Amino acid sequence: MKTTIEKIENSRAHLEIEVPVEMLEDAMSKAAKKVAKKVNVPGFRKGKAPRAVVERHVGKAALVDEALQDLFPVVYEKAIEETGIKPVGQPEVKDLKVDEDQPMILMIEVDVLPEVKLGDYKSIAAAKEIKAITDEDVVAELDKMRERYAEVKSIEDENIEALEGHFLLVDFDGYVDGEAIQGGSGEGYTLELGSHTFIPGFEEQLVGSRVGEEREIAVTFPQEYHEPSLAGKEAIFKIKVHEIKEKVMPELNDEFATMVEKESFEVLKEETRAHLIEHAEKEARAQLYNQVVELVVEQAEVDVPESMIKQRQEALLQDLDQNLRQQGMGLDMYLQAIGKERDDVLADFAPRAEKEVKTDLVLETIAKQEEISATDEEVSAEIDQIAASYGESAEMIKEYLSSPEYKGRIQDSIMFRKVVEMLATQAESNAAN
Repeated sequence: MKTTIEKIENSRAHLEIEVPVEMLEDAMSKAAKKVAKKVNVPGFRKGKAPRAVVERHVGKAALVDEALQDLFPVVYEKAIEETGIKPVGQPEVKDLKVDEDQPMILMIEVDVLPEVKLGDYKSIAAAKEIKAITDEDVVAELDKMRERYAEVKSIEDENIEALEGHFLLVDFDGYVDGEAIQGGSGEGYTLELGSHTFIPGFEEQLVGSRVGEEREIAVTFPQEYHEPSLAGKEAIFKIKVHEIKEKVMPELNDEFATMVEKESFEVLKEETRAHLIEHAEKEARAQLYNQVVELVVEQAEVDVPESMIKQRQEALLQDLDQNLRQQGMGLDMYLQAIGKERDDVLADFAPRAEKEVKTDLVLETIAKQEEISATDEEVSAEIDQIAASYGESAEMIKEYLSSPEYKGRIQDSIMFRKVVEMLATQAESNAAN
């Protein structure tokens, strides 16, 4: 068997495979026997018609197609061995020539692993930019903590007017063209003014209201409202205010520190500062890693095959589906909610998919050049760490992650992480010199 190869654009290869006459004849004979068992040939019992008769009955082209079912995988595998290509997609038969007593010429195109031309990644310079933590940052973080311990209490003053940030206990009924809106009413509903929970204009018109007051407000549903029958419609809401509440936050003192299980407010403050400093360092490191990877990828030349992009698009869609299911939603419900088709979302993923594939190819090439890989010990430790987070299900998860498929993913993840750490260390050293 003889194979010639021509590299074409988009990391695609054109193969011309010369299949020997004897190999084709053997495949055709086997194909004739298979076809003879499937069709009724006049004058013969099923499976007993000779090849020549079967060929005349179904046509040579049909017999060749049948022969290719068994012949193609063998021929294709040998062609890969001969040429040394690394296919990354499904092969596509573009043409074939079959002449009497001549080798069959099979023309195939397939996406192949692209060649990556790295730039001078060793000269990249970059440094971490760690945000300085101020007293104001510490106070802001403590305020977030106070929010979690805040209480919503009723305001006893009946003359108080509702302000943005107040919580109103209300009854409401909505009408469009004098007809009650289905699902547009509620009793004892707690609404925070300024939260933008309701449609534009609703909450704003309740500012200044008092306990016991009844108000009638006019609003217009947005044109892009999720319920088409209400989109763009004018509506009237009748509202009665039963109670006005406000959020009361604890004071920042030793008593509050005790609430969050700290010895004193000073200890709480210092631990909060330390936490913010640690977070700032992690954030700066992550930003450095992203910056370095982007610079390295920008330098590289790689023609990403369409099939690899499509595979990554499908993987991203599967990840989205899995995340949605964990939230009890599912992909179909999500698509309905955003008004898109599956192919629309796949198309949205295309730029991200191409960037991710190119990044992986570049980092993998650097890993080979620098002889960076994940050891068995590192993989086992990573599996143990992931499994431990699942508590009682740890052993089951560990077995699952130890399967060849997921173990390979973990190996790649560790390898990529080590490459990025190496690049970042190198970039920081260059920046310092």
